[in-house]
Amino acid sequence: MPPFLELLITTFLTATAFAAMGLFVSSLFTNADRAMTVAPILLMPQILFSGLIFKLDGATELISWFAVCRWSMEGYGTTANLNALELKMQQEGVMIPHEAEDFFDFTNAHMIKAWAVLLIFVVVFLLLARIVLSTIGKEKS
Repeated sequence: MPPFLELLITTFLTATAFAAMGLFVSSLFTNADRAMTVAPILLMPQILFSGLIFKLDGATELISWFAVCRWSMEGYGTTANLNALELKMQQEGVMIPHEAEDFFDFTNAHMIKAWAVLLIFVVVFLLLARIVLSTIGKEKS
């Protein structure tokens, strides 16, 4: 696909997944102020477990599978083919061994996998919000 279209799809799925997460979190609270105080607590793990700040190994990699941002970054990194980029020091002549990361495999299958996981997040968060809202409706009746 053209890179612009890949970026557009990845951005759309990311925004939709985060909107669905927001709907789920807001369905858990009856007061808007309480829901707003939880928002920063949800955003920090998204940044930490995206895989861009530090290398994810062991337990952190397992936790990152449940972070929307990780799959979004995988999609963006795949489109940009980050594994093919040289490090700045390599461009200046200092040869530093640089391993390609599985996060950014430049294949169609990897891109579709990232999109599929983002779509699964959308469906799961919307289903959870629906379940929570239906139980609240039954309690009021």
